[in-house]
Amino acid sequence: MRRRILIPLVVAVLTAAVCPSFKPAAPAQSIGDRPPALSAGKWFHWIGDGPTLESLEGRTVLVHFFVCKEPKKAAWLGLMKFHDEHAAKGLVILAVTRDSRSAVENFLEDYPLPFPVGAASEMQATWDANGDYGQVLLDKHGEIFYRTDASNGTWNGKLLKALKGSARLGDAAYLRMVPLAEYGRGMKRAIDQLGDGKLSKALAGLDSIVAGASSKDEDRADAESLRGAVETHITTLMEQIEESVERREVISAHDALAALAKELKRHPLGEPARTRLAELEDDEAFAEELEAAEQYERLVAAFFTRGWKKNLARFEKLIEDFPETRAAEKLKNYWIAKAW
Repeated sequence: MRRRILIPLVVAVLTAAVCPSFKPAAPAQSIGDRPPALSAGKWFHWIGDGPTLESLEGRTVLVHFFVCKEPKKAAWLGLMKFHDEHAAKGLVILAVTRDSRSAVENFLEDYPLPFPVGAASEMQATWDANGDYGQVLLDKHGEIFYRTDASNGTWNGKLLKALKGSARLGDAAYLRMVPLAEYGRGMKRAIDQLGDGKLSKALAGLDSIVAGASSKDEDRADAESLRGAVETHITTLMEQIEESVERREVISAHDALAALAKELKRHPLGEPARTRLAELEDDEAFAEELEAAEQYERLVAAFFTRGWKKNLARFEKLIEDFPETRAAEKLKNYWIAKAW
């Protein structure tokens, strides 16, 4: 009996000696565990801090693993319905694939997914996702609530249970910041404000610490460092917004830009956002894209209550009214191209 126990141990030791890179397999992740980090070579359809487990804590997260050679367009409808019904209640859906950035870019031309998509990710391996497809549902604490190897295995009932108590952030979801660096206790108030998306109040507090004659040197150094991180955060938000404008994801771009301009309306760091918002609101092409996108969102919501046939004429009318827009492309490539 003792020999049977020792043999695997000896084999493992010998393997590690011969192959220094050998690592024992990590234990499978179970319900209640906190999963490894979220990661991707590129996130599409994302404006905000992260996505990381830290930045999404407080919200319910559904991670959907896939490959770009999706056999059925209809397989995405369940996730789109979840997003349509629950995004405002605190749900974040992340579609994640090991496929390359270029493969995902091509994929998104025909699959108008309304939620973030991560390309060139290693998460299918690090999250114990067997095969090409699977789903992992995280609760508001960032712990695994449910998991399945099916391509569409999460039930609405489980989702509703996981959503209880999730944060409804609204436009603050674009602005909030969760610093990953370690800061002293003197930064707690500013960090809490950043977590709520209150960038202006956080900056004012940090400036006060830096300029305060009675401030401790360590607090002043932390405040200067954190202020620099906030500046970088704002610059990143502007870059993400511009990328969304370029890809004609105009609703998220406009909402995030308007939220940033409003939040920093009296702060010098908000000047680029205020200027860019004014430019876009005077741009007729952008205004047309925005109007078409808003109508498109209403039509997609109606699809889940009225069905495809009853919405077909409305789809065709939007294409007729806004033929050169991204909304028209999405209707032609996905919604009209295949009857449900």
